[in-house]
Parts: sequence; C-alpha cells; structure tokens
Amino acid sequence: MLRVVADTNVYVSAFNFGGAAETILRLVGRKTFLLYLSDASAEEIEEVLSEKFGYSPAAVQVVMRKASRLTRRVARTRVRVRESAAPDDDKVLACALTAHADYIVSGDHHLLDLHPFRRIAIVQPRRFLDLHPWED
Repeated sequence: MLRVVADTNVYVSAFNFGGAAETILRLVGRKTFLLYLSDASAEEIEEVLSEKFGYSPAAVQVVMRKASRLTRRVARTRVRVRESAAPDDDKVLACALTAHADYIVSGDHHLLDLHPFRRIAIVQPRRFLDLHPWED
C-alpha cells in the first residue's frame, strides 16, 4: 500500500481551510493509502494551531485525536537528516525515510525544492491528488 508523509502545513490547511489538503485526509480515512506522522510533526501541528490560529487546548486535543486516528505514528525516526534549507523540515524527511514513504506532500518550497529526495517524490497537495498514485 502507498505510504505518504504529509508536512505540517497540509494538516493545518486541512483543519482550517479545507481544499486539497482536506481531501487527502478524507482519502486516508477511506484507507486509500497509509499516512505517517512523527511525534515531532505532531508537536508542531499542535503549536501552530494554538499559537497561530488561536485554538484552545480542548480544540487542539480534538484535532489531534482526529489526526491520530488517521495516521500511523512514527515515534522515533531512525535516521538523522540535515538536507533541507530550513532545518525544521528535516524532521519530515527523517519521518519519510523511517516510514519508507513513497511520497511527501507539502506546500513548503524548501521541501519541494528537494524533489525527489532519495527516491521519495515531494509534491504539493493538489499535484498528489491529480497523480492518483494510490491507483498504481
């Protein structure tokens, strides 16, 4: 089954704006492909939702429970990566390597500029949906 890692911005977009990011999460809910999330990325999602979008602690818990139900958790990444121009993005790369991901989905140009990363395709959410890689 297809393995995917989504960057923090995909989750934040899905929970706040809908669109392609929300469609990706709906597809995961239908077991169309596997979505992996690291503990480090989960912490970043919580931080962005509370600090940037003003989510209450209770609202953050609701969102994170939903994310937990949809994803397979990568508690510890097995590799250290220092390849992104933005060091915060290295945790996404490490998660993808640990999960043996086929795709990283992100709207972050620092990650997109690395496409492909060690045979892992890095694409924007809309492009991922247009490709339908779960049908291959």
